Amino acid sequence: MPAQNLPKKTRNHSAWGMFMGFVTAALGLFPIVYSWAAATITTVLLGWTLIFVGIAQFVSALQSQTPEKFLLKILRSVLYGICGIALAFFPIEGAAMLTGVLGTLLLA
Repeated sequence: MPAQNLPKKTRNHSAWGMFMGFVTAALGLFPIVYSWAAATITTVLLGWTLIFVGIAQFVSALQSQTPEKFLLKILRSVLYGICGIALAFFPIEGAAMLTGVLGTLLLA
């Protein structure tokens, strides 16, 4: 790489770095300003993630080799599904529950 192009490339990369910094800061302000909406969106996304994990766990249980693994995976898939449905369809109560669980974990 020629030495003449180094300042131009550095300037180009630093401009993109500053732009991405401003975008990150702007997106970071959203959860601070709209904390209720951010908590609700996060809770719904976590709920749907748990629903899909429960479905994948159920499919995995169908391929188990032993009855013990099958029952454990079925139980786990039902637990994931129930928790996911609770979080996805009752986001306000789910956010309060998650806050309580996190607070309990931090105190322990």
